[in-house]
Amino acid sequence: EEEAEEAEEEEVLAEDMLLLMVHLFSERAMIGEDLTASARRQLVHRLACTHHATHSEICSSISRPLLEHPSFLPTLHAIADYVAPQGMSQGRYTLKREAWAEYDLLYTLYSQQETMRSHERAERLAPPGTPPPEPRPPCAAFRRLPAASRSAALHGFVYATLAAAASPAGRVTERMLSAAVRLLTLALRWRGEGEAEAEEAGRRGSRTRSAFSFASRPKETSSQRCSFSPPGGPSAGTRTSASGGAPPPPQG
Repeated sequence: EEEAEEAEEEEVLAEDMLLLMVHLFSERAMIGEDLTASARRQLVHRLACTHHATHSEICSSISRPLLEHPSFLPTLHAIADYVAPQGMSQGRYTLKREAWAEYDLLYTLYSQQETMRSHERAERLAPPGTPPPEPRPPCAAFRRLPAASRSAALHGFVYATLAAAASPAGRVTERMLSAAVRLLTLALRWRGEGEAEAEEAGRRGSRTRSAFSFASRPKETSSQRCSFSPPGGPSAGTRTSASGGAPPPPQG
């Protein structure tokens, strides 16, 4: 029983970790997305959760800065059809079919229940084979963010998830698998971006390490400069001469 509980906890943690990575790589609300784009994205995903919504219901689910932005109403009319009131029912908005191309199953602000509802509707209404929307370029301060998608540690996590999904004994949820595939897709999409910055950062790091190594190295006499310690050989305190003989006698 304890093992089953631990396995369930690990599954939840792994899913949260994968989703967090997707959100870090995809979310642009604070690092490069303007209010018009944010309002459009929020409206699309609010309406994707329900068959229709009144104006007041929509306003209650959107943040105030976006509601007060001049682009809010034009954006709402661009992505939704308005159904006029009939009898006692109020006027309602429904998401246009073409706007489903902007739907993202792993949308940041969805709860698990909202994800399930929107996914069920997307299977019926979204164009088949529609890829997830591509993240906008981040602002200058985060221009190297795409390069992080090529992290070996991240790829190891993704590979472990995919391997577990292919194993009969693996415990992988649909959201975990979707997040792992999304991370792999982003890494492939961004494989040419941020390389120059990453190489320059690597060169700067190498120069820094070399300078530190030189500065921290003790002074050696001329007879010791030809000595070396091969990998896996003697410790740093014992030097072996280049000719393979015994350690040189102490100087003094």
